[in-house]
Amino acid sequence: KKEDIAVGNIVGSNLFNILWVLGITATVQPLAFSDSQIADVMIAIAVSLILLFTLTIGKHKHQISRSEGVMFLVLYGAYLAFIFSRSLGVF
Repeated sequence: KKEDIAVGNIVGSNLFNILWVLGITATVQPLAFSDSQIADVMIAIAVSLILLFTLTIGKHKHQISRSEGVMFLVLYGAYLAFIFSRSLGVF
C-alpha cells in the first residue's frame, strides 16, 4: 500500500538515468542523434504531457482510471507498431 513510494522510485530512476548518465556520457564524448531518435523523444514528451494532464485534470485527480489505463496501453501498442514499421522501412 505504498504506491507513492513505488511511483517516486520509478520516476526518480528514469530522471536519474536520463539526466545524470546521459549528461556524463555526452560530457565525455558528444552524442549524435538521428531523425528517428528525435521522433522517439517527441513521442515520449507527448505521452508524458498526456499523463501529466490525465493526473491533474482528469475525473479522478492523482489516479488513472481503467479507461485511461487502456488508453495508455493502446498508445504503447501504437508506439510499438510505429517502431516495427520503422524497422521495416515504412517510415
